[in-house]
Amino acid sequence: MKKLVEPFDEILLLDDCSTDDGPYELRQLGYNVIHGGQNVGPGGARNFLASASTASWIHFHDIDDELDPEYVTRVRHHLGPDHDVLFHDVIFIDEASRRPVIVFKWHDDLISDPILTLLKHPMPTPSSVIRRDIFLLAGGFAQDLRCFEDGDLHLRLVAAGARVTALRETLETALRHDEGASQDMRYCHRCRLKFLERYLTELPAKYHQDVRDQILFTARDLLVSGDRETAKKAIEQYRSLGGAFPITKNQLLRIASGYLPDLWVLSSQVAYSRLVTEVRKITGLAIR
Repeated sequence: MKKLVEPFDEILLLDDCSTDDGPYELRQLGYNVIHGGQNVGPGGARNFLASASTASWIHFHDIDDELDPEYVTRVRHHLGPDHDVLFHDVIFIDEASRRPVIVFKWHDDLISDPILTLLKHPMPTPSSVIRRDIFLLAGGFAQDLRCFEDGDLHLRLVAAGARVTALRETLETALRHDEGASQDMRYCHRCRLKFLERYLTELPAKYHQDVRDQILFTARDLLVSGDRETAKKAIEQYRSLGGAFPITKNQLLRIASGYLPDLWVLSSQVAYSRLVTEVRKITGLAIR
C-alpha cells in the first residue's frame, strides 16, 4: 500500500486470536496491536477497537486494504459538526487476479432519504468514516451475524438520526479472499434475511413495504446461491406480509404464479432476467 500523505491520528489493530506471527511482527514495527482474548468475529473486533479508540472519528478497514495516498487529507476536509457519517466509493477486487469484483457507489438519494437508500443499497465497512460517539450510541456492529453486518450498522446509524454526507470518489480498494465470509453467499443471504426481519420492528412503518420487497429480492439471491429451502421460506414470509408475488411485468410469469410452485416461478424469472441481460450485451436492444 502506498504511504499516506497525511497519517491517521491513531491506528489500532486487533489480534483476534491470530494463529500466526502477524501480531508479533506488527508490534515489532511499532503498531499498537491489542490482544482481544477471544475470537469475536468482524463485528465484535471492530466494536472492541472503537471502544479502545480515543479519536473523534473512526474508520474501519482490513490490514491489506489499499487506501488512496490522500485518504486522510480528502476525508478530513469534509468532516465537521454538521455530519456524523461520511461515505465514499469503494472498489472490491479479487486478491489473486486484481480484477474488479464489485464497486460500491453511494446513490444520489443517500442525502435526501438515507434510510431508504441504505436499506436498498447497503454500503460496506470501508466506505465510511463515522463519528465515534454516534457509533457507540448506536451499539456498534451486530456481533451475532458475520455478513451484511456493515450494511446493518450504516442503516441503524441513519435510523437513529445520524447526519450523512458523501464524497463521490473511490478512496479505498478492498481485497476479496477465498476464506472470507462473503465467499459463502448462502450464509450471507441468510444473514441479510435475518436483518430484514429485524427491520420490520426497528424501522418506521413507512419503510415496511420496502423491507418486504427486499425480502423477496433476497429470496431470489438465496435461490441463485442454491439455498432453495430458505428461499421458499422467504417467499412465504413475503406473501404473509401482503406482498403480491411475483414482482414482474411479464404477464406469462404472472399467470404461471397461479398454477405453479413459487420457486419454479422465481427460477423462471431469474432465468428470463439473465437472458435479457445477455441479449442486451450482444445486441444493445432493450427488451421489456
